[in-house]
Amino acid sequence: MEIRIIDPTPEDLELLAPFLARHRDAITVEEASPPHWTVPLARDYYRQLPPRARKILGLLADPDLDGVYSAADLRAELGTDNLRGSTAFFRRVLTKGELTGRWPTGLPVPVESVKRGGAVHQFQIAFHHDHPDLLQVFQEAVNNDPEQARN
Repeated sequence: MEIRIIDPTPEDLELLAPFLARHRDAITVEEASPPHWTVPLARDYYRQLPPRARKILGLLADPDLDGVYSAADLRAELGTDNLRGSTAFFRRVLTKGELTGRWPTGLPVPVESVKRGGAVHQFQIAFHHDHPDLLQVFQEAVNNDPEQARN
C-alpha cells in the first residue's frame, strides 16, 4: 500500500496522527521541494512573453550585467517615459502557464521592479541576491535560445 500526502495542513496531520502512529514502521517521509526554474522552463517562458516584456528580460539576462537594469536606462532603451505595467506581463504570462499546466504552480515571478519614493528605480531578476542561480538560469535560457535571437 502506498499513500501520498502532499502539503497537508496542520489540521490534516492532526486527523492522520492515529493512522500514522499505527503504521509508523511502514512510513517514509518525503519532503516536497518547491518548484524551481530550469533552463527549459525559463526558455519556454521567455518565448511566451510579449515583445516589450521579452525585451526587458533580455536586457536583464545580459551576461555583462548582474541582473539589474535601471529604470532610466530602460526608458531610454524602450524609447518611452512610461514604464507603467512593465512587470505585469511577467506575472500574467506565468499565471496563464500555471493555469494551463504549461509550468508548475509556485514558480516565482522572475522579474520585479524596485521602487524608491514611489517611483520605479530599477528592474531586476527577482531574488537574484538570495538565489543567484535564477539569474544564471535565465541568462542561459535567453542568451542561448536556438529558436530566436534576443530582442
